Amino acid sequence: MTSAKEIVSLNPILIKVGSPSNQHWEMQKVLRDEYGGDIHISTGMTTKEEVEKIVTFWEEGAGDAKNRHVVLHQHTHTLTLTPPAHAHRALHFKCRGTPVL
Repeated sequence: MTSAKEIVSLNPILIKVGSPSNQHWEMQKVLRDEYGGDIHISTGMTTKEEVEKIVTFWEEGAGDAKNRHVVLHQHTHTLTLTPPAHAHRALHFKCRGTPVL
């Protein structure tokens, strides 16, 4: 939690949550409740159900948390493929469900 609070204190324009931490609710609560900027969350191998939990968590935030941009990134790739074969998809949403594409 110390690292999350220290990063929040720097007040960057955005904070990225790596996929290994996207189910760390105590850390995300610090980001949701104490940080006012945009949040980018990598989903990696996250299941559809876990992604739904992320969206619900941010939707349930009090005050400004519901109005900030939360960007979910889902990348699928293999290092041995050529760049045109890479699949890249980023889902942008506002917590109230308004798409930001």
